[in-house]
Amino acid sequence: MKLIEDIGGKGIFVKADVTKPKDVQNLFKTAVDTYGGLDHAFNNAGVLKKSYKFSDIPVEDYDTVMAVDAKGVFLTTKYEIDYMRKKAAVLSSTRHPLQEWLQTLR
Repeated sequence: MKLIEDIGGKGIFVKADVTKPKDVQNLFKTAVDTYGGLDHAFNNAGVLKKSYKFSDIPVEDYDTVMAVDAKGVFLTTKYEIDYMRKKAAVLSSTRHPLQEWLQTLR
């Protein structure tokens, strides 16, 4: 939040697990209730516990990565789209951390 405020923006923090539909629905409901609508979204979800040689990746870590990176982006897009249908664009990404993107705005 500090980085957003430092560049003149406003924001809120909503704790959400992007692998849980109810959390994602609450995330967008809270945003719309707070700001009156949803014009744009940057869907950025990504997790990797550590770097592995591909053949050494534990199945459990793969499952977590897929739940967050793939399902998380699917759920955020699914639940934001109805709020945005009439006037907005959706940007979905699983490659660039939000913090790095925000730092480019300085």
